[in-house]
Amino acid sequence: MTDPTRIQVLCVDDHPIVRQGIQMLLSAEPDMALVAEAANGREAIQQFRAHRPDITLMDLQMPGMGGLDAIGAIRAEFPDARIIVLTTYAGDAQAQSALKAGACGYLLKSALHKELLDAIRTVNAGRKVLPSEGSLELAGQVADETLTPAEINVLRFMAQGHAYPEIAKALALSEEAVEAQVSNIQSKLDALHRTLAAMPELERGMVETERAARHAAEAANRAKSEFIAGMSHELRTPLNAILGYAQILRRSENLSPREVTGIATVQRSGEHLLLLIDDMLDLARIEAGKVELYVESMALGSLLNVVNDIIRVEAQRKELRFEYEVAGKLPAVVRADERRLRQVLLNLLNNAVKFTSQGMVALRVTALETDTGHARIRFEVQDTGIGIQVEHLERIFRPFEQAADVQRRFGGTGLGLAISRQLVLLMGSDIHVDSRVGAGSRFWFELDLPVALPGTLDTASAIDGISGYEGPRRKVLVVDDIEANRAPVVDYLAHLGFEMLEADSGDTAIRSIETASPDLVLMDSVMPAIDGMEAIRRLRGNKAFRDLPIIVVSASASGNDRQSSLAAGANEFLPKPLDYERLLPAMAGLLDLTWTRHSIVVPVESAEAAAPLVAPPPDELEELLRLARIGNMRRIRAYVEQLATLDVRLRPLAARVSKLVVGFETVAIVKLLTALQEVSPSEGTESRDTSEP
Repeated sequence: MTDPTRIQVLCVDDHPIVRQGIQMLLSAEPDMALVAEAANGREAIQQFRAHRPDITLMDLQMPGMGGLDAIGAIRAEFPDARIIVLTTYAGDAQAQSALKAGACGYLLKSALHKELLDAIRTVNAGRKVLPSEGSLELAGQVADETLTPAEINVLRFMAQGHAYPEIAKALALSEEAVEAQVSNIQSKLDALHRTLAAMPELERGMVETERAARHAAEAANRAKSEFIAGMSHELRTPLNAILGYAQILRRSENLSPREVTGIATVQRSGEHLLLLIDDMLDLARIEAGKVELYVESMALGSLLNVVNDIIRVEAQRKELRFEYEVAGKLPAVVRADERRLRQVLLNLLNNAVKFTSQGMVALRVTALETDTGHARIRFEVQDTGIGIQVEHLERIFRPFEQAADVQRRFGGTGLGLAISRQLVLLMGSDIHVDSRVGAGSRFWFELDLPVALPGTLDTASAIDGISGYEGPRRKVLVVDDIEANRAPVVDYLAHLGFEMLEADSGDTAIRSIETASPDLVLMDSVMPAIDGMEAIRRLRGNKAFRDLPIIVVSASASGNDRQSSLAAGANEFLPKPLDYERLLPAMAGLLDLTWTRHSIVVPVESAEAAAPLVAPPPDELEELLRLARIGNMRRIRAYVEQLATLDVRLRPLAARVSKLVVGFETVAIVKLLTALQEVSPSEGTESRDTSEP
């Protein structure tokens, strides 16, 4: 919640150095607060709508939408907006145009700090401002040295070739007066010449200083981004082996419940570390302005249920009450970046759980406006935690910003909120916050989302039950300089019947392809000597291998890496750690494969397991199906066990589902529950399960 007693300022400038300087200046003023920043006119409009600042400091020359257009758009929507233009040049014609468009004044960027602060207070009080005498000192010196009318007359006669006596006679002056005026003219011309000669040097010095500062900042950002990207690559390499073997082991038969739980823990821990690595990469991309959204159709309800289930477990660990509320009719399918939206919601909710020791954490989703093609939805996270001091409300959205005592007590890097805000800004909105120390906090944002057609999403796993493929045996070459990266892929695909080949470098891969003629290549991108990109280019240059299917598998997972791989000639790009849910469909498409699936047999070890199955009430059955479709095995088992204690007739179903849970057979569970749903009327009905689910 912003302090209404302070002047709320929005700073708009494409140079981060200028924004940072103004932020530092305002932070020392007890009656001012920088509520938001923007790097161009379009961002300025969004930030103005989100914050409604008292004063906007607006640069004019910016990429994309400039300041003049932004002023016109803001003033058209908010006629009372108070905008001060910042310009480099005293005679900037655009500054004059901005005044005509409704700006309350303009200042030179070289103005003293006190002048800028005084101007903000003056405009906030309803008055207008212009550059001070001090700011215009150089221009003033030139103006003060202008020629008088009498001196201009003397110059006119001199230009016509008249001598002093003729000029004196024509102007009714003594020759001594004419000589004195000529001397004054000479002095003024000399002064003007010195001033004009100094101005380019001064301007050149200012430009060079600004350019040097900008290059230094860009170099520092590049170095940091390259370091983070390099560390990401090194961390993803061992993670690739960890998660790869975890996926293989989870599909093994005859595992004990304890082994299943242990392997699942390994996989979840690896996936959590992967999320942390992605956060670091996101920060680097945000600071480089390279964050991208991948918008596609997504099931909004499924996303919210996944988030709900994850946070509910976290809240229960701290004995907190978790509330999940939906108001209004949400669309079933919308178009959005599902991963990024989930990332934002989990960041906000994890923070709420982290900073709350007692009471509750709530996720509220409200459909504000909905029609056939569009929905405006508010996402709100509330907690009863420690709260945030008013002066820290804007600071918490900066990278690595946490109060020292908060970071010591609760941990964390301070990246979550910074990343979340930037992502929400990319989505066309902003995160707002209300907070009171000791009472808790409320974060919310609103999104305008296109509504997509329902019924086109398949929530079940695409690879469950795959045991092989039809047709002749296919040969796959795995290329990676690290054996631990090759091994899990070779093991997994060999189990499905592929003939596996390996290579540890680009040149070895080329020789293997020439001699062994694989049907498909999985190519790492970063390797010593000849890397994956160069190997692909050489292969595509050979007519015999122009159509060879190649999938790049890389620990460098940015959008640019994908584009570079496809430009080099790859057919597909997949990030490490390798996700077989994405690899197998990609292979099927490139090789025109038809997968074979093993029959899922449910062991019958007791009379209870073999007894007729009774469908639970429709609402309970629907909830079980929902949990099965999102793969929440722990909740499924707890749910059926609870049902069995309430109704003994449901014990056979509980036993059957529990068996499937142990094997992580999500498809089998969905099929079994769907079959029960199709044959059961509104009340529970006995159903003998004679077919395999």
